[in-house]
Amino acid sequence: MRPHELTSLVRAIEGAHSSDEQDWLEWKSGLDLGSKTHLASIARCILALSNRDPAIASDAVEGYGYMVIGVEPGRAEGVAVRDNADLDRDLQRLLGQDGPRWRPLWVEYANVSILVVEVSPPRPGDPIFVAQRSSEGLSEGAVYVRHRARSQPATAADIRVLSERLQSAGHTLRLSLAPSGDEASLCPVQDASREVAEYVAASAKDLLDFLPKPEMKSTRLGDFKPDLSALLGMDKVSVSSLSSLVNIQEETRTEDEYRAEVAAYASDLARGMQDVLDHIAAQYLVPLCLRLANLTDSNYEGLRVEVHLEGDVRATEPVDMDASFGYLLPTPPRKWGPYERSPIGIRNFGLAGSYMPRQAPGSTLRIENGGSATLTFPTLHLRPRAVEELDAVIVLAPEGMETIHARWTATATNIEGVAGGAFEFSLMGEPFDCWDALVTEWSL
Repeated sequence: MRPHELTSLVRAIEGAHSSDEQDWLEWKSGLDLGSKTHLASIARCILALSNRDPAIASDAVEGYGYMVIGVEPGRAEGVAVRDNADLDRDLQRLLGQDGPRWRPLWVEYANVSILVVEVSPPRPGDPIFVAQRSSEGLSEGAVYVRHRARSQPATAADIRVLSERLQSAGHTLRLSLAPSGDEASLCPVQDASREVAEYVAASAKDLLDFLPKPEMKSTRLGDFKPDLSALLGMDKVSVSSLSSLVNIQEETRTEDEYRAEVAAYASDLARGMQDVLDHIAAQYLVPLCLRLANLTDSNYEGLRVEVHLEGDVRATEPVDMDASFGYLLPTPPRKWGPYERSPIGIRNFGLAGSYMPRQAPGSTLRIENGGSATLTFPTLHLRPRAVEELDAVIVLAPEGMETIHARWTATATNIEGVAGGAFEFSLMGEPFDCWDALVTEWSL
């Protein structure tokens, strides 16, 4: 879930009835995240949510399970915040290193902190998850499942269903996807909107300064066309002779037409400058690298992976350091005033102020930006137990963002079903100043 959806979930629990808990949802209040008894309670719920039937689990919230700690119907008392690394370490002792897939999410609600434990959807082929050691309220080797919105020991019938889930692995996708590389090198990007606005305004002013001064203007606003003979201090016959030699053309646009061209150019320039900054970031930033692993002894053909990066982020492809970015900027309109015509037979087919969005030639990685980023990677063939590095991606996150959450899905042409999961990665590097790098490279 996205942050606003988590907040909505907490609010819904506070306004719910005590009997409203679901197969995919459990809530608790009054827990101490440092207590062995309470940690065992959390581990039991994670195990039970992971030991669900994939077909049944997929009917709600895309198969995810949630344990919400610090809120109950009628009251949101919160829970004392504990470091995620410490929480993960203590629960891993109970769940095992290869245990259920889960992550802790914190929500600030009504001036208190709420912990949301998100458990990944169960998948065909998943093992039967068992408790790895005994603790207060937890027995080593025990299997827990969800019964009527409660986490309880499995029955013989439950074990049979889980065994069938395990044996279905050969007919479904089983993949893992996770970041590879050094997270310490990933970093957010400083906001340069003010610098871009100032540069665009200055560029537009430079063009408008070519317009005639007030004392040169006609009384009919918008109809002024400069008299070339007056500007050059020559009579019209001499100007005509000179024009025929050097192909000088008098200005044909009205002032209003010229101002409209400048305004259109400024609008396109603002978009183009953002593309230029993205280009600079794509040259300097360390890319996000993802490693895809086939967990089975089956071949996966026509495998397509889609990753959704949550939050206010954008993405682009890495760019070589020697790559030019001039093509990203629009062509400015011809400056106001007399100009030299192109030689006969040569015409300029470009449109002043036209803007061509950035598009990497020949790229097969599809990136959709708009409030968040969705990446669709080129299809590939993944052999049994093989590991493949997907195309590197530059993540453009705003300054202040420290962690990015991602969800992914995968399909193959020779296997039925959809694999999926979630992961997160941190932005631990210092914010990168794209504008400073641009000024240094381009001498703006």
